[in-house]
Amino acid sequence: MIRTYERGVEAETGACGTGAVAAAVIGVKNYGLEFPVHVGTVKGYELTVDGRFNDGVFSCITLTGPVKRVFSGEIDLDSLDFVSE
Repeated sequence: MIRTYERGVEAETGACGTGAVAAAVIGVKNYGLEFPVHVGTVKGYELTVDGRFNDGVFSCITLTGPVKRVFSGEIDLDSLDFVSE
């Protein structure tokens, strides 16, 4: 199980893909875990990190888990004042 605190949010977050992958990679490299690695969060999410680890090199890393839309919006690009260089 991982717990993540995100700078900018300034609080514990429900899940962190980067943190889950980092935890899985360290687990495989240093603690003998094998892919796929199932990473649980304190908020109850289960993320799965899969990939390959051969001769000390990681490749084909994937992350799967639940998806939830937390924001939707539109922006009018014509209303922005772009600076030409």
